[in-house]
Formats: sequence, C-alpha cells, structure tokens
Amino acid sequence: SSQRAGRRTKVTDPVGNVTLVMVTGLGFDTQVLTLSRGSSVGWINKDTSSHTATGAGFDIVLRAGEKGSHVFNESRTYSYSDTFSGIQPGLIVVKD
Repeated sequence: SSQRAGRRTKVTDPVGNVTLVMVTGLGFDTQVLTLSRGSSVGWINKDTSSHTATGAGFDIVLRAGEKGSHVFNESRTYSYSDTFSGIQPGLIVVKD
C-alpha cells in the first residue's frame, strides 16, 4: 500500500493474486487498486452494518462479517462504490 495524492493505493502482481479490501463504516481501506488481468479482489466487511461493492459487472452484498470476491478478466478501469452507505468510491485498474 502507498499514499498517492491522499488516496490509499495498492498494486498487486502476478496474475492470479487475490487482493483483499476491508470495508468499514469509514469506507474501503484501499481506494485505488492496480491488478493484472485474471486477478481477484476480495472484500471483507469489518463493520456491524451491511455494505456492497458494486461496479460494472459485479454487485456484492456483504452483511456484517461476510466476504465476497470477483475475478477481473477484462483490462479496463472499474469504478465501484458501496450503494448502501454512499461511502467514498473505489477504483480498480486492470492491466494486461
């Protein structure tokens, strides 16, 4: 993880890695992820309230303590958010 212009970022490699993002009442613990195509993101709800990780092609509902994941097979940039709470959005950049 690193700080870039006030945003929490994480870069993962190689292909097939699973990157975990914690979700709390304050939001996603990582705001910008850079992944290789074929990698997965796993979200873990550390809050007592339900949250979502919702973006183009995925809508994961996470009740308190639940986990969910999605494999990103297309090289592009995905914006996602928590539709339940409106906390700050996240960004996933998938590269070849």
